[in-house]
Amino acid sequence: MVGPSGRWSATRARSWWLPVGIAVVGLAAALLLWRSLRSFERTELILLSAAQARSTASELQKGMQIRVDAFVRIGRAHWRALRDGQPWEVQIIGLESTLWVEPSGIVARAAPAEGPDLAGADLTAREDDRRALLEAGRSGQPLATRSIPQPAAGTAFHVVVPISGDGRLQGFVVGVFSGEALFPVVLPPGAAPDWATVVVDGDRELYRRGSPTGGRWLAESPVTVLGTVRRVRAGPRPELLAHLRSFLPGVVLATGGVIALLLAASVGLAQSARRRARSAEEAEATVRASEARFRDVLDAALDAVVMMDSGGRVVSWNRRAETIFGFTRAEALGRRLAELIIPHRYREAHARGLERFLATGEGPVIDRRIELSALRRDGSEFPVELTVAALEQSGALLFSAFVADITERRRAEQDLRAAQERLAHVVASSPAVLYSLKVEGGTLATPAWVSENVERLLGYSVEEVLDPGWWAARVHPEDQPRVLREEAILLTEGYVTHEYRFRHKQGGYRWLRAELRLLRDAAGHAVEAIGSWSDITARKEAELRLQESEEQYRLLFDSNPHPMWVYDDETLAFLAVNDAAVRHYGYSREEFSAMTLRDIRPASDVPVLEEQVARRREAAREPFSSPRVWRHRKKDAAVIDVEISSSPITFRGRPGWLALAADVTEKKRLEAQLLQAQKMESVGRLAGGVAHDFNNLLGVITGYGDLLQREIGPEHPGFHRVEEIRKAAERAAVLTRQLLAFSRKQVLEPTVLDLNVVVSDTENMLRRLIGEDVQLVTVLAGGLGRVKGDRGQLEQVIVNMAVNARDAMPQGGKLIIETADVDLDEKYARTRSDASPGPHVMLAVSDTGHGMDAETRSHLFEPFFTTKEPGRGTGLGLATVYGIVRQSGGHVMVYSEPGQGTTFKVYLPRFEGMARPAEASATAEGAPSGVETILLVEDEASLRVLILEILESAGYRVLEGPTPEEALTLAGAHAEPIHLVLTDVVLPRMSGRQMAESLQSSRPDTRVLFMSGYTDDAISHHGILETGVHFLQKPFTTDALLRKVRDVLDAPVGVGPS
Repeated sequence: MVGPSGRWSATRARSWWLPVGIAVVGLAAALLLWRSLRSFERTELILLSAAQARSTASELQKGMQIRVDAFVRIGRAHWRALRDGQPWEVQIIGLESTLWVEPSGIVARAAPAEGPDLAGADLTAREDDRRALLEAGRSGQPLATRSIPQPAAGTAFHVVVPISGDGRLQGFVVGVFSGEALFPVVLPPGAAPDWATVVVDGDRELYRRGSPTGGRWLAESPVTVLGTVRRVRAGPRPELLAHLRSFLPGVVLATGGVIALLLAASVGLAQSARRRARSAEEAEATVRASEARFRDVLDAALDAVVMMDSGGRVVSWNRRAETIFGFTRAEALGRRLAELIIPHRYREAHARGLERFLATGEGPVIDRRIELSALRRDGSEFPVELTVAALEQSGALLFSAFVADITERRRAEQDLRAAQERLAHVVASSPAVLYSLKVEGGTLATPAWVSENVERLLGYSVEEVLDPGWWAARVHPEDQPRVLREEAILLTEGYVTHEYRFRHKQGGYRWLRAELRLLRDAAGHAVEAIGSWSDITARKEAELRLQESEEQYRLLFDSNPHPMWVYDDETLAFLAVNDAAVRHYGYSREEFSAMTLRDIRPASDVPVLEEQVARRREAAREPFSSPRVWRHRKKDAAVIDVEISSSPITFRGRPGWLALAADVTEKKRLEAQLLQAQKMESVGRLAGGVAHDFNNLLGVITGYGDLLQREIGPEHPGFHRVEEIRKAAERAAVLTRQLLAFSRKQVLEPTVLDLNVVVSDTENMLRRLIGEDVQLVTVLAGGLGRVKGDRGQLEQVIVNMAVNARDAMPQGGKLIIETADVDLDEKYARTRSDASPGPHVMLAVSDTGHGMDAETRSHLFEPFFTTKEPGRGTGLGLATVYGIVRQSGGHVMVYSEPGQGTTFKVYLPRFEGMARPAEASATAEGAPSGVETILLVEDEASLRVLILEILESAGYRVLEGPTPEEALTLAGAHAEPIHLVLTDVVLPRMSGRQMAESLQSSRPDTRVLFMSGYTDDAISHHGILETGVHFLQKPFTTDALLRKVRDVLDAPVGVGPS
């Protein structure tokens, strides 16, 4: 039996165990609640960290992609400037330097110059670079390498941009991007201060922004740029963790302990209840604050964060979700998620997936990252990236979804796929065959891979090509040693290109162009060679034809006696010249190669050349319709006229022109002289005809004046008036003589003369003519040779040139007369159509006057041409000089420039024979007379009547015939002797010479006296009378006529025309 003490002990024990049990249960409940709250907090941190990681990764990917894309665009657009060493200034944040890399992987140029010196480096020595170069070269698309430690400090990654042109890989533009320079700009250190983030590439940490609590990273997100993946990790900093961590779990745990202790003590039940109530209110407030902070964090996320309960209703909707889907938080909360953002065709699958997860705990989208279509408020669909996680909160099942709008990424991926498809199509349709060769034991081994279009190129299948020994058995035997030597160079140089003949499967050889590039591993060992074959048979055949054609062209080009050259259509630079051009222009081939067409043109002609070239280019390089004449300048500064024929050609792949030049300087000079001579001859013929007719009129005036004066005598009042008439007629006669001198129709009486004597005899007269303001200087050569000419005419030449010089020096100056013996050679004679080689005597008249321009010189010897004021000179002075000198067998040269004075040089043939003494002329007193019979033949009636009257008044018997026929008839009917025939030289239908010869055939003793206003070859040779011919120049005076008639009649019998 149990006593009272035992009952008390049991009761006490029960009362002790009860509070202990209550305390244990309370503590356990408090501990479980604490752990649940801590789990919710951790889940919340993981979700927030994942959102922060994705947000940071998105910022980094966007910032890197923008700068990489900019570099790719610049590299593709301006790669030639980088390759050719031109200035390269590219300002992209993070870009440290830009490299031009040859297809072999060797860095040819690095810019800027002050950056790291990478020129000459082999990028294939590093595995990442080698793979990037190989893949970019194959695909034609830009690639990025993984991060690479820098020699100094930090890391960098390379952006490789392949550059292709002319059907082959030209090289690579490689950008060196510094992580230390790029990441702080894209991810500023001050951004997201509550979160720690780090950028990693594999196990290598590239950039850190703060440290997470406890050194633990709670989430990560990938960053993909040009095929290379890096990761962004995120975690809360201690400050954020302290801010987010709730006091509720501790409160709950403490409250549970207190409750347990209070129950155990069985005291203070009312107070404990009140404390628990207050604690519950505080816990609820703490939870609300925590939820508010959680919403703020969610609203700051860059992705849409949506939470739904197990019934599919929205319980959380952040600001980004409002932006992406178009529903406000108030509109979204409480509604079914499927009705808001899931397209109709997916809603049934969404419902089944939710049911399956609720039943089995497994779902097709839980804890996975998938891409699908979502619905906006306006009904439009767009692609999204979705990550869904399931979690429990306060015993309730919730689903959190992170949604990222990937419209832009999807568009970029589509563009990339399209580009890849185009590239695949290009590779498939390319005429070039790609292949790779293994490198074993330091030598090239059998092909490891070949593109399928090899069968189209060579006729062999891929299997046949990969068979060992296939290549060596089909290379042309003559080419194989050379090709093997060149391929050996590949192992040292890293790149080789060669051309050789290869047997096609269907027979015959085809020309192939092979390009091989060596690839090395990270240790620098050669592992593989990538190559391509291109069929260049057509090009080789064309080159052979071109070579044969060029050999023919070169033979014709070099052997042509005329200068020929080829010049560039754009720059006008000489590309080739033949030997004749070198000889004719005086420049060497090296000098020609540094010159253009502008350099052989006078400076004043260059604008005309530029205009002509512009017109020709507008005419689409049409050849000239006919040769053209241009002025060219030789090396010795001589300017020549050349006739150019041009045709467009392609020379060494460049558009150009083939030009043939013919020097026409001499031809043009002779043409100009011939034209001038023809013009002077025509004007002279006209002047001679005018002078002839005018002389007949002057003869009538002079003759009747003489007769009238004889009749009236000096005492008659009208005698002096008649004298003035005679003087006017004499002045007019001087003009006609000048015209005759110019036209070379004047009768000369040449004798052998010493020009020094002629100059000396005229010196006093010249001093009176030129005046005191002009100094006369004579420089006469000693032992001067003799000339044959009419002294009076040569004196006229000197006087006319002196007067012309005086008029050119109105303010005074110096007049210099020189004589000299000269010998004109054949070369000089060829330059003057009126010059003949041999010994000559030169008479030069120089002045220091105002000179003449080319235009004035071209008209200098034309009759009536003058630059003097009206009334000063007739314009016949120099024309007379020209006529006298030409009639004397010489020629005149003129040297003059404006402001430099003028020199006339007269060249007369030197007389080499013996000089005969001059005959003394007979003089008589008074007018001669006679009683002989004279036959007068003159077609000018007035002159004939006058001569008839003069002769009859002097006692002669005169028979007159107006024409040769009438004169011969008259002579035939006259039985008595006819002592003299006085006849005009120029008569209608028969010359005076012919008529005289006809008459003398029957009357040999009849003398003949010819008269004319100008000479004719009938009685003279170039104005010099034949031996035994008597001549009277019109117009003549009465005394001159009577004296000449008497002289002829008194001459010895038998002297007459011969």
